[in-house]
Amino acid sequence: YLEGSYLLAQIADRNEAITEDYYAICEVAPELASIATLEEFKWARMCVCSRNFGLQIDGHRTSALVPHADMLNHHRPRETKWT
Repeated sequence: YLEGSYLLAQIADRNEAITEDYYAICEVAPELASIATLEEFKWARMCVCSRNFGLQIDGHRTSALVPHADMLNHHRPRETKWT
C-alpha cells in the first residue's frame, strides 16, 4: 500500500540513523552490546521518539516524556499547548 510513498524513504532513513547511533554508542560504551541488541535498541528508541514532546523552558527548546499527554488531544490543528 505504501509503494511510491515518501514514507518508505523516511522509514529507511530513520532505520539507518538509529542503526548508526547504536554502533556509535557501542564504540564509546561497548557494554551497550551486552545490554541491548540492535533490534532492542531500535524498539526502545522508537518508544521514546513516539512519546516525547517538544517544549520550551525559559526560552530553551527541549523535549520531555510526559505520561498520558499524547492522549490529551488528537485534533488538528491542535487545541492544547504547553505553557
